[in-house]
Amino acid sequence: TKHGSSSFDFMNKVGKYSPTVSLIMDLEGNVFGGYTYATWDITKKNISDDESGLVEEYKEDNRAFIFSMNKNKKYTVNTPNKAIYVSNESVCSFGYGKDIYVSSEFLVKDVPNYVMFPTGYGNFKDKANEVSGFNKIFDVKEIEVYYVREYQ
Repeated sequence: TKHGSSSFDFMNKVGKYSPTVSLIMDLEGNVFGGYTYATWDITKKNISDDESGLVEEYKEDNRAFIFSMNKNKKYTVNTPNKAIYVSNESVCSFGYGKDIYVSSEFLVKDVPNYVMFPTGYGNFKDKANEVSGFNKIFDVKEIEVYYVREYQ
């Protein structure tokens, strides 16, 4: 969050890098996030741009997963064609049902960030509170996204 909090800042800083790991800490101290080989930039395919000005795209990644550090759990993607969601209204959003959704205005109070889990990750035996900690709606304290380099 020290590098900006808008979707523009997010895509400008990390959009072209792959793979990345996203770490999210909520105000209750829960740490969770996701890993993807897909890039966070909008690549101009599958874009829906309606009269509201929304620009969005789902990206494919069969190696993506989301996790909860507090619960020590990992959930693999089960809809790889919609592994991550990239839009001008969000940052760090994983899954077609937005299993983890962080608004581009996540620092603004009363702007919802939420976990709608499981839809694109895990299975229906899993529960939303296993990912975020306690709530389906959460307030973000910090977000960090790291580029992961593979050393040979």
